Amino acid sequence: MRAVGLLCVVALGCAGCATGAAAPPSPNLLQNGSFEQGREPWFDFQRPEKPYWGSFEISEAQASAGRHSLQLSLDSGNFPTSTGIAGAAQDVATARLPRRLSGRYRVERWEPDTPTQYIQLVVMAFDASNFRQIGASLQLSLILAGIDTPPFAIGNRRFEFAGPRDPELGRWIPFAFDLHEQFARHWGGVPVDLRSVRVFVEARFDGLQRSAGQSAGALVYFDALHLGD
Repeated sequence: MRAVGLLCVVALGCAGCATGAAAPPSPNLLQNGSFEQGREPWFDFQRPEKPYWGSFEISEAQASAGRHSLQLSLDSGNFPTSTGIAGAAQDVATARLPRRLSGRYRVERWEPDTPTQYIQLVVMAFDASNFRQIGASLQLSLILAGIDTPPFAIGNRRFEFAGPRDPELGRWIPFAFDLHEQFARHWGGVPVDLRSVRVFVEARFDGLQRSAGQSAGALVYFDALHLGD
């Protein structure tokens, strides 16, 4: 179900969510989650064979703490495809799914002339011994803003709609998810005996119809990302 404003606790119907107001209770498994040390070890998939993937920047224009944040600039004019992704990812070598993913995001520009422009986190659990039948990666998409129905059908991904369709502009919004609760609710169990976990942060659009004159655009920031227990 959809929360209003903040990504909220169970009282507003978002099981597995929290306001993010409490300090992270454990060491951060994400390196450079505050983006104060540049791009590394965050990466993207921008390459000629994936024209729907864009990149990311480390910006001083906005920061929730420190001086820097991750900037995602989305402009459909920069993508020749019906899908466009501005995003960053990081791999974490762990055999156990961490419980908590938290951070903050901020939207400065939001121009969706398509019904499927949205902001999301994606958590991929690789080679879980109790989900071999699903494939190499078990995926959970945590929709922070933009849509309230799945943007496409994909067998190894489930969607949690946790934020408003129209994001609030010009303010840092905290989020926190209990990944064990989320995976149990959407997949029926918590993945175990993993090879690794991958975390994506994305601003993206899908199903853009250029022939109908549709366009998409956004400017989104992420900061203070934390993965742990």
